[in-house]
Formats: sequence, C-alpha cells, structure tokens
Amino acid sequence: MTFRIHVVVGRLDTLRPEPLPTEELAALIGPQVVLANSDWLEGAPNGGGHDALLADARFASIMARALVRDFGAQSEPLLMFKGLLEDGLSGWDGLLVDLARSIGDAGADPAFIVHGLSLLGDAPLSVDDVTSRMLDLGLVAKTGGNVAPPEGTAIDTVLRRNRMIKDLIAAVADIARQRALCVTASSEKRLLDWLSRQERAGYTLDHTAEQRAVEALARHFLDGEANAAAGAR
Repeated sequence: MTFRIHVVVGRLDTLRPEPLPTEELAALIGPQVVLANSDWLEGAPNGGGHDALLADARFASIMARALVRDFGAQSEPLLMFKGLLEDGLSGWDGLLVDLARSIGDAGADPAFIVHGLSLLGDAPLSVDDVTSRMLDLGLVAKTGGNVAPPEGTAIDTVLRRNRMIKDLIAAVADIARQRALCVTASSEKRLLDWLSRQERAGYTLDHTAEQRAVEALARHFLDGEANAAAGAR
C-alpha cells in the first residue's frame, strides 16, 4: 500500500529556537496529518522537528517502524526537517534513502509530499528542488505546495517570535563587536536564558518590534553581561 509521509521545510530563522505548536502545524498541512512524535530523539522535543534523526544511522529504521506502526488509513505522518531546505539536502541523502528503505522493509510503500512553511507576507518557498533531489535518489515524491498560517494564530506568533530572536542574536553579536567584546559559543544560550528570566519577571517580548527596539534589548543584555563580569572580578 502507498504510505504517504508529509515533509515540511522552512527558513531556519522562523523555525528555531522555539518549537512550533504541533497540532496547529499539522492542521495547516491537512486534516489527517499528525506530527510524528520525536520525544525519543535526544534534544528534539515534539514540535522541535526531526533533524536529530541525522545524529545516528540507526534512527531512520527506528522512526520508520514507528511510522508504519502508528499511522495508516486514518492518519498520515508529518516530519519537520528544519535544516533541510538551507542545507540543500547536503548530508540528508542517506537519511532519506534509509528512511524510505526501512519503511519498505516494514511493509509499506513510502511516498513523500514536500511542503514549505512560511509567514504571510514572505515570498512563498520553492520546495521543488527538494522534491527533485528526492526523485533523483529514486524516492517517490511530489511537491505539496507552500502553506502560511493566518496572522495572529499561535503558530504565526511562534514563527515571528523566532525571527525576532534571530534578529536579537545578530544584534547582540554586532554590538558586542562594536564594544570589542568577545562573543563565545555559549553567548546565544546565555541570551536565551536571560530572555526567559526577563519574561518570567513580566517582560513581554514584542515579536513585531522595530530594529531599534531589538538593538535596545541587545544592549540591555550586554550591559548585564558586563556588570556580571565586573562583579566576578
């Protein structure tokens, strides 16, 4: 039997760092679509995507068996590959082929439907290159088109918030360079932790903020970092 697997891709600046609302995401793709559980993948909470399947060659067969076991005539699985579009399938070929082969070994005939997820107002994503590459690999695949959540919905808010956080991370790096400060690999994590503390204290992150407001927030973070460093001396 044909086993339909939906794959959603998008721009990294909207898909990370915060996970998307799983039910709302699946509903955008279709009424029978359910996001495949990824809780068992270390570092990939459900809604966080399935990129962690790349971490271990065994994961593809585990996921394939779970998909065939959990989905069928009444529902169709959705996989979210956050890095696939921007990676240009580099490093993904083996995973996709292994996933398709393992689904076949489990007794189903996989057919991939590729969807692009973008924001209203952004240029629609072209996912035809992803579909073409899958076909070149010998997989059964077709393009499902581009979807954009209505403005103001929960998923729209998370996508816009992620983009704002990405802008904030870039602003911190730029201002740090202007101040001759060192930006380390842990700076982004400290920034996200700081932002969470600010929100728990009552601060509201405005995902529609203009660039100057983003830069002001970045300076606030860096001032706090500088004060903490001075206090530790």
